[in-house]
Amino acid sequence: MKGLTLVEQVCALAISALVLATVLAVMHTTVSGMAGGRDRERHARIAYGVFRMVRADLRGAVGSGEGHAPPVIAGETTEQDDRILLSLTTTHSPGHRTARPLAGLYTVTYLLRPAETGLHDLLRREEPYEPRWDDEQAADAAREEALARGVAKVECRLYDGEGWSDEWSSEHLPLAVELRLALPGPPEGQEHTHRAVMRPLAEPTSHPFPADRTSEEE
Repeated sequence: MKGLTLVEQVCALAISALVLATVLAVMHTTVSGMAGGRDRERHARIAYGVFRMVRADLRGAVGSGEGHAPPVIAGETTEQDDRILLSLTTTHSPGHRTARPLAGLYTVTYLLRPAETGLHDLLRREEPYEPRWDDEQAADAAREEALARGVAKVECRLYDGEGWSDEWSSEHLPLAVELRLALPGPPEGQEHTHRAVMRPLAEPTSHPFPADRTSEEE
């Protein structure tokens, strides 16, 4: 019985290698697509949780003219190099369900803290607003939680009826708040950006500004 020649064996080996390479490429694409889909879903859940928390704080927010609350602040930097994205006084408090202050108000601050990885952590700090407390008592009652870790970038802009600004220090609430949350890929080097525009309920809505909405941008 005649066997295969050397040329036939080389051709068969080359065809087998080509088929195997094609199969591996298809498998790699499928696995990468599944991993990317899982990351997008995880990012969407993170963004939804952040936007829901900010929206709840805004809907319960009060200005300085209501209860002599502290001013609304955005764009400043703390002594620990944390960037204050937004600081306001609100009646919303998921962290202090059993210990409400006499004033019924809480000072909530959203902070962007640099991480050792080169990315950032998005934090929410909450403390009861009690004018009779000193700084030490307020610090002891404060709660801080991480809303998102490993964030590529967070942008917060506030609308005053005429334009948007990332800096704010006023007794009055903004008419709207725009939040952009960028989370790192995959693929490496790519960011998935989620955006929401929210507004407090305490301010009059006579000025035109974008309605509440949430979107995702690539």
